[in-house]
Amino acid sequence: MAAPRVSLEPLREPLGLVRALQAFFSVFAFSTLGGFSGSVSFLVSCPGQSNVSVSAPFAYPFRLHLSTFQPSLPQLCNHTWPRDVHLVGDFSAPSRFFVLVAVGGFLLALGALGGYLGYLHLYRAPWGPPAPPGEI
Repeated sequence: MAAPRVSLEPLREPLGLVRALQAFFSVFAFSTLGGFSGSVSFLVSCPGQSNVSVSAPFAYPFRLHLSTFQPSLPQLCNHTWPRDVHLVGDFSAPSRFFVLVAVGGFLLALGALGGYLGYLHLYRAPWGPPAPPGEI
């Protein structure tokens, strides 16, 4: 195998620039989803009592069925709620798959960019036996 010849020329061409952008956007994709958090809240009105705001926080990997409302709903409105209420859904598989694809895209882009920067002379080399003298 030939030794690498490091050159930054591919970064000025679409060949390397697109891979650098792919690496940047894949980092942006999985970091935004991995750091996402939110909450669902609503106002509980009970006759003769003050209004109470309850919320259920959720975050990556989006297992909503494990999120319960705080403060606990059975404690509100003179214990008229039969049990705690959970959010509906388990979206952990699609969110983890998205992060897996983004990390895979990042590793692919870094590997290809490293190959372009170090081994571009082999990438663009003509393949096959050399032409005999006098024929071109």
